[in-house]
Amino acid sequence: MKEEDENKKNVEVSGVSGASTPEPGEPGDELRPACADTADGELTEKIVLLEKERDEYLNGWRRTKADLANYRNEELARLEEVVKFGNSDLVKELIPVFQNFDRAISALGDDGASKGIMMIKSQLGEIMKRRGLTELGVKAGDMYDPARGEILSEDESEKPPGMILEVVQKGYVLHGKIICPAQVKVSKGQILTNNK
Repeated sequence: MKEEDENKKNVEVSGVSGASTPEPGEPGDELRPACADTADGELTEKIVLLEKERDEYLNGWRRTKADLANYRNEELARLEEVVKFGNSDLVKELIPVFQNFDRAISALGDDGASKGIMMIKSQLGEIMKRRGLTELGVKAGDMYDPARGEILSEDESEKPPGMILEVVQKGYVLHGKIICPAQVKVSKGQILTNNK
């Protein structure tokens, strides 16, 4: 029964029952039409071309998918920057007010009003800190760094040239980015006098 089923599957196109189509190089191959080899070759070429085209489309799709993922990541990073520094204009405008608190405290001395001003300054400082603002760590005795401060004047002193003598105005950093550089006075060294 199995043999009959196999024979039915191998029926030749010509309608002869029970005969199988001979493979190239087998006896009976001469009965096979000559156009069959040409058709097989054309089909093989077409399959190769279609596979090549499929691979090109697949690779293009993969590149496009990767480009889209990169674009999304870049946009998310840009959006994070916008959110992080979106309030930078407001913070920059509040910095002089914050610095004026320091001036008011030093002008008033130790009376009760200065304590109240210190409390207000402290509250404002906490709000600014929550928004990502921190003081730039520039102090007298440090060497001057142009990336972190602006020189207001160069004065003669016993200190080596380039050393910060006084911080006139504090600098501030917003989320790691300097938005207000410190203003400093810097030593230009000693002037040598010739005594005869």
